Amino acid sequence: MITFNDPRDEWSHANTIVPLNDDRIMVSFRNTSTVGIVDRATGNFSWKLGYDVLSQQHDPNMLENGNILIFDNGSHRKSDARTPSRVIEVDPATDEIVWEYRDQPAFNFFSPYISGARRLPNGNTLITEGNFGRLFQVTPKVRSCGSTSTLTTTKTRTGIRRTPCFGPPITCARTFRSLADNQVSPVFGSVAKTVSRI
Repeated sequence: MITFNDPRDEWSHANTIVPLNDDRIMVSFRNTSTVGIVDRATGNFSWKLGYDVLSQQHDPNMLENGNILIFDNGSHRKSDARTPSRVIEVDPATDEIVWEYRDQPAFNFFSPYISGARRLPNGNTLITEGNFGRLFQVTPKVRSCGSTSTLTTTKTRTGIRRTPCFGPPITCARTFRSLADNQVSPVFGSVAKTVSRI
């Protein structure tokens, strides 16, 4: 499936390539709504999830339990005329969605491009709604426990862009949280530093 509004010179738009154990690579192709794991020795997919589930996703990452966390952007979703985003945790052994974050109402959470999600050591999930520069954290039971849309850095090399007043919103491709010498963030619990990267 190639969407009608994506340029043909970048028909797959690979947005993630992550080395895994056992000589495997996880890949994400946004424009074909595909996440997969490739065996490097054969070049074949050992696992793949596609357009039946995903819609122009970003930032798949493997969790310690072997499941895969994915920011599913939602543009051009096959099974839903609406276009909200969601974050899903998929068990690759069964392709079952074992955890999901959506907002209520659904349109409160939507980023057609960029974005990401990371599982934190305390079990919460840090979500970057990239198009609007909104960073927030939810608990495993999907309760919000912190949000900010004010980013303190404007360096474009970090993937954060601040635009002038009355222009487009701040964008942030992805955020990572890291522990910092016994510091505690008042918003994000046990997490203290933010490093933003494309």
